[in-house]
Amino acid sequence: MGLFFNRDSMSKEAGEWAAIAMACMCYADGEATDEELRIARRQAASNPVIRKSIGAKRSNELFEKTIQAIFEVPSAMLASYEVSLQELAAEIDEVDEKNFALTTVIAVALGDRAVSEREHAMLTRFKESLKATVEVPDIGSVVAPVLRQAAQQAPANPGDVVDERIVTCRECGKLTSFFEKYGYWCASCELYTEVVGATDALAALNPGAPVEAETAPKAMVCKTCGQPVTYYEGYGFWCTPCQSYTVEGP
Repeated sequence: MGLFFNRDSMSKEAGEWAAIAMACMCYADGEATDEELRIARRQAASNPVIRKSIGAKRSNELFEKTIQAIFEVPSAMLASYEVSLQELAAEIDEVDEKNFALTTVIAVALGDRAVSEREHAMLTRFKESLKATVEVPDIGSVVAPVLRQAAQQAPANPGDVVDERIVTCRECGKLTSFFEKYGYWCASCELYTEVVGATDALAALNPGAPVEAETAPKAMVCKTCGQPVTYYEGYGFWCTPCQSYTVEGP
């Protein structure tokens, strides 16, 4: 069963951990790339674990402060911040919060579409210190975009079901690209999205159309992977493994 969180139920430790860990991940390979920084800043401003814990303003302050400190003395400050992250991780109790925090950092590691050996090692350390259950991408894994269009695809084997949907971003309406195991990515907004057309079932995910927690379904699973999802008021149902919003009946 999915869990229902309001702002007060997401711990500030989870939000602070995510903001600092994203900055560390930007420097996992020794130098922060522009793309990783852009994605990290976007996550700091809009990711649910941030918005439902410390808020975007505090997250940005923590992220930028950490980025600047690591930039000055990378090796020493990375080691120092990892110790701080271990202490914060020990204060995060809920497994959902642990997983949400870690997947926020995974999104940054995948910023260049591949996971390096150093990024994998850092993600593994983060997972162990958090005691999270979400999987860490393999070394060298490349999340290649596959735009799901019916005219360009056929089943690999007889009986296979091909996803023929053309998915547009719920924020800007532009066409998205599909990333296997992660969902639909909007390059313009730098966010994962899972909205198809204007179907009633997905109306709750549109900005400006909040769903009251007490009237929302209380037994929801991801329509892609079948795992339990978490409800965020004003956003919808978030699937941690897929890193996307999703709606599926009980």
